[in-house]
Amino acid sequence: MHNIVENSTIEELWKKVIVECKDKVLENVLLNGEFSIDEINSRFIELHQTDALKWQKKNKPDDLIINHGEYIHKGHGANLGIDFIIKELKLKNYGNRACYSLINMDDIIDSGDKVIPSFMILQFSFAKESKDKLLVSAYFRALEVKKFLPINLTEICLNIQKISKQFPNIKKFELNIFAFRAQYIEDFNCLKHSKLDNLKATKMVTLLIKDKTYIIEALKDKQRIVESVITKTGIENLKEAVEAIDEEDLKDKINLQNQINIILSIMDNIITIRENTSIQNQITKETEKLKEELGKLIRLMEVGQ
Repeated sequence: MHNIVENSTIEELWKKVIVECKDKVLENVLLNGEFSIDEINSRFIELHQTDALKWQKKNKPDDLIINHGEYIHKGHGANLGIDFIIKELKLKNYGNRACYSLINMDDIIDSGDKVIPSFMILQFSFAKESKDKLLVSAYFRALEVKKFLPINLTEICLNIQKISKQFPNIKKFELNIFAFRAQYIEDFNCLKHSKLDNLKATKMVTLLIKDKTYIIEALKDKQRIVESVITKTGIENLKEAVEAIDEEDLKDKINLQNQINIILSIMDNIITIRENTSIQNQITKETEKLKEELGKLIRLMEVGQ
């Protein structure tokens, strides 16, 4: 097990994780710290609050592929979530059921490479030896530390904020986060829809005829980001848009179609590999090929401007 401990601020804990994960993937990682309750309103938490609130919303925002709230409020617990936790804490200060689980076996079995939360469990209790200390534990099956961990930390603090309003005696909290695997990914997209994937085919038709600039920039964004799950929507919409335009209105139409088909073929290959293996070097090789072919498509678009 790899222990990362920090007792000053949550931001300092995050910075320590970054250093540890920058050059290698860590397995069985425990992040631990004891913090003043004031940390839940720190500048670091404020900076990531907008994103964290989206991830906690009961109804998934359109710009996210999934969010945690839709799983927290799923099924019989649809109207509970943190309210259930507060109720349990009031009933049993030292109980073991003040928690919520984001996914169950139905979500995991046959999920393949379908997106499911990595944030799986969040649990609370009061410490027996210190009645003003809240114990907070979370489990992640995987954890991206550069961009996603600050959002996750803020989500946890948003929940603590709600608990602390009901228990004004809380002066500090002990945070324990266990991650089965933790890694640093520079341009991880945090399961947001890319600019390209947000474009409808009908809108692309207009842009392809009048001004390709936005599509080119959206393709560059798609090329830059790292997706934990490949999303083909934008490329499929682009294919549909290109096919809808006459050759005299779109320079290099045939070449564009061929290049888009190459990209879709690589995407399908990556999806198949991910469904059947976790061997990272195979995935990395195909991902680099995808970036290269997206670059060729971008250059084709730029020549046709």
